[in-house]
Amino acid sequence: LLNPRDQGGEGRYHDPALGLADYAVQGLADLVMTASGATAGLASGLIVTWAGFRSLSHWSGVLGLAPTVAVLLLSLDRSRWAASSPGGN
Repeated sequence: LLNPRDQGGEGRYHDPALGLADYAVQGLADLVMTASGATAGLASGLIVTWAGFRSLSHWSGVLGLAPTVAVLLLSLDRSRWAASSPGGN
């Protein structure tokens, strides 16, 4: 059912049995999401201030290369395993 009380034109679906509970849950979810974003922004600012931008950018580059190194090591290990198996390629 479209909620007739919704005058904003959004056309929210509303279950009459819930009353306004669905709006309260949406409001709480918005509040929690906003608070989480603010906390993350504050924490990232504190971390950059504490560690320094140069150090963070250096270590993020090193960390970004880790999956590449892991994939290369796994592919080398598999190629060695395939070559050592009987009838391997």
